[in-house]
Amino acid sequence: MVRELYHEAVALSSLEQVGIILNHDVGYSSACLVDSNGLVEIKTKLPKPQIELLLADELP
Repeated sequence: MVRELYHEAVALSSLEQVGIILNHDVGYSSACLVDSNGLVEIKTKLPKPQIELLLADELP
C-alpha cells in the first residue's frame, strides 16, 4: 500500500518491486526500483505504535 501511495504522490512512470539485488559478493534488499536509475526503501513503525496512531487519526 505504501509503495502505491508513493507512486501516486511523486508521479513516477514505474516502480518495480524486487527481492534482493546482488552485485558481486554484496547484496541489498530494496523496496522497489524507480525507473532505470533509482530505488526506494520503505520503513514503517512497529505494529502497536502504528495502530495507535491510526486509531487516533494522527499522522506520524
